[in-house]
Amino acid sequence: MNFHRTGNIGIGFVQGFDLEKGAIASSVAHDAVAGMNDMDMIIAARYISSIGGGSALAYDKQVTASLPPLPIAGLMSD
Repeated sequence: MNFHRTGNIGIGFVQGFDLEKGAIASSVAHDAVAGMNDMDMIIAARYISSIGGGSALAYDKQVTASLPPLPIAGLMSD
């Protein structure tokens, strides 16, 4: 998370996703990325940034699924 343009980023451990491979990223609620390797997390996060917000799954260095773009504040479709 990066609030108030401070440049601070929150990093933590999550559980309950039961991920074994790949990554998931979302701009809904709070911008968040969870995954099993850095490259898939980067790819998922960059993808949702490039479409203006939404959710995406990445696996083996490719986006494998996503929701339609959410261009209104990364939370809503127009």
